[in-house]
Amino acid sequence: MKPPICAICHKRFELTGDDCGLIYFRKRQSDIDWDKRMKETGAIGHPPYAAWFCKDHYKRAAELQNLSIDRALPMIREIIL
Repeated sequence: MKPPICAICHKRFELTGDDCGLIYFRKRQSDIDWDKRMKETGAIGHPPYAAWFCKDHYKRAAELQNLSIDRALPMIREIIL
């Protein structure tokens, strides 16, 4: 698993509350295939459909977790422009 570094602002943060953390987005076919490979080989790793978010970006990311990560990240980045 990757350390808690925000996928948007790249700030490292401590897991100190419910306003920051790891968000799992809707799986794409490639994510389903990744999960299957991990299970078959017994490997572990950071899922390609999950990302860490600091307190400044967590709420918006949580609102978009029904989208795939490739669709959600650009929408989350819009809030910092």
